[in-house]
Amino acid sequence: MTIRSIATLMLLFFAAAANAQRPENSVYMAGGYSFQTVTADPMNYIIDRYNETRDYLTEEMGDMSFSSGPAFSFGFGMGEDEDFILLEIGLTLGSTGNKTASGPVDGVSKTRDVKISSYYINTGFAYLLQNENKFEYGLGLYIDYGGFRVKTRLYNSNSSKPTFTDIGESQTLLAFTPTLFLDYNFSDQFGLTLRPYYRAQILTQDLAYVNEYLNPNTYRNDDPEKQKGVILSGVGAELKAIFYF
Repeated sequence: MTIRSIATLMLLFFAAAANAQRPENSVYMAGGYSFQTVTADPMNYIIDRYNETRDYLTEEMGDMSFSSGPAFSFGFGMGEDEDFILLEIGLTLGSTGNKTASGPVDGVSKTRDVKISSYYINTGFAYLLQNENKFEYGLGLYIDYGGFRVKTRLYNSNSSKPTFTDIGESQTLLAFTPTLFLDYNFSDQFGLTLRPYYRAQILTQDLAYVNEYLNPNTYRNDDPEKQKGVILSGVGAELKAIFYF
């Protein structure tokens, strides 16, 4: 392929992108990844107590401060010209990642991992404006309903890692999530969307059962109020590929 041919193909691509737009009254699917900072004061209090009550630890467990995972959505866009209303339902999965502590117990190095796994069913709407460059922007609001589990595993440090065990039952999450939409359509079939958001949890969680599991010898001495609070609120963003039908 000659340089002239390559240049021609590039010009055709950018011309198509410049004239691309969201199809009117279209169904779409999207998939990508979500990253969020999280509040986790009750869980971090329990982690701190785990570290404080074990003077043999050579590696202390770190606090939980973020969650990330895949995100998918399905929706319908209504509108024409420059104005669109989106109605959408989606699924967002999250994990805080493993928080690890290790140290010798009776001469054997032991490791404990702890994490929080979560899921949300996202339902909401958005109002978008599309400018002449086919860049869309707007605001949306979601109601996120789901749950979370605290998971752990304990194993010899030089052994293979076992599967995680759930601590207690799944706990309910309910949040309101205002979202900023920043979309660009490369064609009438494909686009990208960046969605900064703030997820505001409205349910208070009591993690005393987690403290009893992780700190069985000392949990009775701990402040019960510090084991309660709102968790998994925070600022985040999603980046998704969109496919129009």
